[in-house]
Amino acid sequence: MTGFDRYFLKQLCVSFGFFSLIFVSVFWVNGIVLLFEELIGQGHSLSVFFEFCVLTLAKAAAIVFPVSAFAAAVYVTNRLNNESEMTILRATGMSVWRLSRPVVLFGCLVMLLTMGLNHILTPMSERYYKVKENLLSADLAAKLLKEGQFIHPESNVTIFIEEISESGELKRVFLSDRRQDTRVRSYSAETAYLLKQDENTRLVMVNGLMQSLDTETKRLSVTEFEDLTYDLGDLFQSIEDVRFSERETPSLELIPLLFSSVLPASSKTAVATEVNRRTQKALIALFAALIGFSCLMSASFSRVGNSRVILIAIFVLIASEVIDSMISDRPKVTQFDQYLIYSPSLFLLAISLFLITVVSDKLHLRKATYLSQDRTT
Repeated sequence: MTGFDRYFLKQLCVSFGFFSLIFVSVFWVNGIVLLFEELIGQGHSLSVFFEFCVLTLAKAAAIVFPVSAFAAAVYVTNRLNNESEMTILRATGMSVWRLSRPVVLFGCLVMLLTMGLNHILTPMSERYYKVKENLLSADLAAKLLKEGQFIHPESNVTIFIEEISESGELKRVFLSDRRQDTRVRSYSAETAYLLKQDENTRLVMVNGLMQSLDTETKRLSVTEFEDLTYDLGDLFQSIEDVRFSERETPSLELIPLLFSSVLPASSKTAVATEVNRRTQKALIALFAALIGFSCLMSASFSRVGNSRVILIAIFVLIASEVIDSMISDRPKVTQFDQYLIYSPSLFLLAISLFLITVVSDKLHLRKATYLSQDRTT
């Protein structure tokens, strides 16, 4: 590696770190604002909020890194062009292919970093995020013990507690259970208590009224009770019941499933799609940097700058994302459909190679013209 390669690579890495810090901060802050409203609004502590914020950081970085690589390549290449460093190097006979070597090396480094995030860190963080989310959903103190709010621990189940005493007594409780299609039950009680017994949670209501409506016959029955026990265990999922999807499983655990004889073909297709999708997102980081470099190197000198070329490079990057979204919406039913996932990367690679080839041909033709003129003179 020559001195120029080290210099160019260092500038790219510094710019990449700067843009990543800005983009991750913006993307991350927008997400944690909604997270703050959700968690704090449900009565959870700040420590829980910060823990969830850390878990979303890996996903934000994986999304932002390809954009940061593109921005770094555009910024550094444009600056070297404006300071005539690229012009001097090209005048010495260095080809565009040779100049692109630090960019390719930089893109490979970002690609490997993104690959680690996509295949390992992001699935692990999403898995732990789901576990923590499930633990919070099973926390009755956080979900039920709220004064003056209608709580919905499950669809078609509503709980309202008007007041909670310092001793933990629930006063003026209302519970509506609409999970059965043919019957709706409503409970109201002056006082109630939460009891934990045999790893199950029960709501004991005292001095209340139960109303049962038969939706088919439209008959309403009313029953007064001195005490009644309502089982709350089925309203809250236990940690043992959590099932992780392909998105929440690291690739090191997914790849062996592709060779399993027990797994059905449809599940193998879903696993292969997820692994290929993660790899494709990492490859975009390499080709995004290359497309930013090649677009600027293909531009001719202009006194007004290279803003038009930069806009074209941004448009090409957006076009690749459009292709990616179109491919993602397709059902993956054949082996060929798996290869279509890499269409955005192949699109960026083809344009980059075309631009670099065109620039190299222009330089070669211009050099040959100068040589012929010198011989004529």
